[in-house]
Amino acid sequence: MTELETLLLNEFEQLQTQHEIQQKEFVNLYNDLAEQLQQLETLI
Repeated sequence: MTELETLLLNEFEQLQTQHEIQQKEFVNLYNDLAEQLQQLETLI
């Protein structure tokens, strides 16, 4: 594998990791929002 290929592979893996982290954060935010909406419904 050339140095360029290694660099590209490393960059790709970093992007994948960032994407996975963002996905988890989004899911957490979505779940928090759903929970808050449920709590709001019980107040109404």
